[in-house]
Amino acid sequence: MNTPQKSFKIKAVLGGMLLLGMLSLGCASSKDGRSGSGQTASSDNELVVGLAEAGTVIELRVGQILLVNLPESPSSGRVWQLVRRPDQMVIMPDGNRFDQTEEQKARKDLIGMQHLRFEAVGIGEAILTLALVRPGTGVSTSDERWMGQIQVR
Repeated sequence: MNTPQKSFKIKAVLGGMLLLGMLSLGCASSKDGRSGSGQTASSDNELVVGLAEAGTVIELRVGQILLVNLPESPSSGRVWQLVRRPDQMVIMPDGNRFDQTEEQKARKDLIGMQHLRFEAVGIGEAILTLALVRPGTGVSTSDERWMGQIQVR
């Protein structure tokens, strides 16, 4: 049953995701310094994506690196993790890290970016699904999600 309280929570989560997506659009920049959205090549061998690319098709070449940059707040105790491993004949996890800009550090912000790195290892397609979870507690239906369809050529 969909109670008004549950409906409000769903709308609040969706609104928050939309706001984060809009913020990432305003903050995204391409290699040539123009602002905007979309996939950004930080080098010939690396493709950077974020919240704006959730639900899209992401095309890579074999050997190319995919860097998924997602906002995270370490003080919340939540981190981005794979919901399930993608087809490892297509794409392999290759580490992750958290960082903040110098401005965020100076302001002692509680928010930064988690960078999840993947390597395209073979031709094919895979679904990459991430969730913002509390480590060790498993995935919950209320966890934020990020998903992309990976196509490696």
